[in-house]
Amino acid sequence: MTENIEQKPQGVLDEAHFVTNMQRLREQNGWSQGELARRVTELGFTNFHQTTISRIEKAERPVRLSEARGIADALGKPVDELLSTPESAAILEEVRTAVADVHRTEKRIWEAADAYESALASAEFVSSQLGERSSEVSPGSVDAGRLRYWLEELQKSIGRLPDAVIREYMEVRYGKHSEET
Repeated sequence: MTENIEQKPQGVLDEAHFVTNMQRLREQNGWSQGELARRVTELGFTNFHQTTISRIEKAERPVRLSEARGIADALGKPVDELLSTPESAAILEEVRTAVADVHRTEKRIWEAADAYESALASAEFVSSQLGERSSEVSPGSVDAGRLRYWLEELQKSIGRLPDAVIREYMEVRYGKHSEET
């Protein structure tokens, strides 16, 4: 006869959830039991060894409250997340990872917009300097035609702010303006 997990006291469930999540996160990080023990020891827990992690994972010994904090800190998670059901903890981790990915991408967009504006400032400087130097190119030469072409391209670029580039991307990518998405 199997015991129904729902009939266990909450403390027993918390312990089981903590251990399951600890092991899942340890393995997800690619850490051995010894590596997790080393990281917990670095946080100030003395006499914390691989065998401690092994005995906890095998349910041969309970997790002490102070150890739970150290293990959670070493794994970079709050204790309450390790107490969640393994299913909930995994879902929370997926959501947290997705949000972090979006934030990292937003940061790269900001960095790209800053770089774009710097490039525009450089283009404006080059454009202002060309006015003084255009007389160095023979008016009827092939170089004059190329110069005219590139000056027109330069002027088009100077007038495009980052939001115009993003709108163009959205139109090409999705066939509509970003406000419509």
